[in-house]
Amino acid sequence: MAPETPRGLRRLATLSLWALLLRIGGALSQLLLALVLARALGAAGSGLFHVASTAARLLAIVGRLGLDGVLMRAISARPTAGAVDRVHRRALGLASLGLGTGAVLLAVFARPVAERVYGHPELYVPLLLGALAVVPMGLLQLEGEALKALGRLTAGSLAQAALAGLGTAVLLLVVPGLRSLAGASLAFLLAVTASFAWAASRYRHAQRSLPADEGPAEIPPLAGPGLPLLGVTLVAQMMSWLDTLVLAAWAPAADVGIYSVATRIAAVTSIVNLALASVFGPQLAAAAAANDAAALRRTARASIALGCTLAAPGFAVLFLAPGAVLALFGVEFEAGAPLLRVLALGYALNPLTGSVGMLLTMSGHERDLMRVSLAAGVLHAALLVVLVPVSGALGAATATAVAVAAVQLGAVAAAHRRVSILMLPWPAR
Repeated sequence: MAPETPRGLRRLATLSLWALLLRIGGALSQLLLALVLARALGAAGSGLFHVASTAARLLAIVGRLGLDGVLMRAISARPTAGAVDRVHRRALGLASLGLGTGAVLLAVFARPVAERVYGHPELYVPLLLGALAVVPMGLLQLEGEALKALGRLTAGSLAQAALAGLGTAVLLLVVPGLRSLAGASLAFLLAVTASFAWAASRYRHAQRSLPADEGPAEIPPLAGPGLPLLGVTLVAQMMSWLDTLVLAAWAPAADVGIYSVATRIAAVTSIVNLALASVFGPQLAAAAAANDAAALRRTARASIALGCTLAAPGFAVLFLAPGAVLALFGVEFEAGAPLLRVLALGYALNPLTGSVGMLLTMSGHERDLMRVSLAAGVLHAALLVVLVPVSGALGAATATAVAVAAVQLGAVAAAHRRVSILMLPWPAR
């Protein structure tokens, strides 16, 4: 429902709040998993588990070939039973090829990576089990996008953010025999596979309830639009770890630890934009497919108002009491208060610009988003090299804040140029 009336806007607000709560629930499930792993495996064991699961997650991201947003756009554009099923099959088939390739590579190189790169032979089995998890993990994310495009927000969000982590934690709690490094990795594989099976069944149920096709429908291109979105994702991943690596080369370990905590706290605010994307993505795709410029504008602009409203309390805390937030991690972390303020300034542009990235993606301008992301990634790397040797952790925070803001402002400029919509929180002319 586009926000043409107060009732429509209230519905979008309600859905956005519910999506935010689901995302928070997903974050809590990951926290529960981290706690259970720490108790079951200890620091060293949980660290090796995260090495294996992170390798699998990275390959699942690459193997999806950027099809997440493309699948949502294609399904939302023509939500009829036959058209959706054809697009869904094609997307999952393409992704299976990429994911399968990643899984084979991880399996082949599992032993040398475990023994030669990390010096932990016991990491071999977790890496093998992680390789088996790559395909269901990647397909699980695509099923989540399909469910959200079909209006199954709760099922899609649970599939993407909560079920696998929660299932792994439950298995470790109820099956004592899994409380080892290999056992925890097996639990992760079982939880991911079961989550995918559940999401696939929910998709099938939703697809069968759609109206029949009124005529033949062509399958829109998928791989071509997906690759720019894959580039956007990879640049975002690079920006998330490059600052820590550069800082580690110039600053004491304690500074790196404080900075890492500050960046993770600031990045949590992005959960609002993820929630908005779940709600507004299908709405924007439908408006763009119908060539309804007025509905596209209303929907996009509504995401700004809701983003600012939902994010305001969190950012108020980060700006006004960053030291108190960091003190929750220990007294020594309070020194990172200036870092958290600077980072929050950069991340504040995320809700202030609404679902601008989703607007570009759903209107077919994903290449503009890729160019903006690449430029911001280069800027991030250059600023880190210049500022970190001089200002240490504060320089890293400044570089990251500027780069995060550059992504959003660049996307705002691209959206204004391509679809004539100003994605900033003031009245558009």
